[in-house]
Amino acid sequence: MTYKYVSPADRGYIRVKIGRGLRKELLPLRKNNIFNKQEWWISKGAVEIHYLTSLLGKVLCILLFPVNGLIHGFFNKELYSEYNKMFQEKKYGSFSSDKVLASRNSLFYNTVLSSLTFKQIVNLENLEK
Repeated sequence: MTYKYVSPADRGYIRVKIGRGLRKELLPLRKNNIFNKQEWWISKGAVEIHYLTSLLGKVLCILLFPVNGLIHGFFNKELYSEYNKMFQEKKYGSFSSDKVLASRNSLFYNTVLSSLTFKQIVNLENLEK
């Protein structure tokens, strides 16, 4: 059985940008650093968050590749497969994801909805039709 990534946009989600302060407020236990990036997707009934490696994290791994090769060996096939998974996270499914379903009084979902721009709200309403 093979993994196939299906974009949330294909499943009726809209990608939204959430500010750093709001992210810290909504997810206080999920620590975000400069080596991670988050993709926020919203639909009429759920919010989905994908956690991926940032560009800075990938550049740092490229710079540390010779050191990694000396420690683990340049002929180690695992080294190359791990780097391949890091650069093609969506293809191999090597990222983490959270999904929050909207309930009637969901504070999380309502807070995310309140941070949307007018254009994003119109797109979200058009999804329902």
